[in-house]
Amino acid sequence: TGKLLINFPKGAEEAEKPHTHSGSRIIVSIGRGRFNSRHVLGGMIGLEPGTVILMPKKLSHNFAAYSDKDWMALSFHLPYAGTKKDRAIMFED
Repeated sequence: TGKLLINFPKGAEEAEKPHTHSGSRIIVSIGRGRFNSRHVLGGMIGLEPGTVILMPKKLSHNFAAYSDKDWMALSFHLPYAGTKKDRAIMFED
């Protein structure tokens, strides 16, 4: 298990095309950001501070910051954890 503090400068996207990881991830949004995966219809959805995303391995996804503010998140890398879901699960308050 590992953790990483992710910082996207305002207006930045993680990648031009969605990408995948070989292990599961838990993402905790520290600020307002955006998330997209193949299961999100209509493109990017908004993330608020405290939103938690459970991403199974090999989920095609992309993150981005809004144009007016940097976005930060904590990413917990779980290379051996598995889930039977093929989509992201989001928890919001």
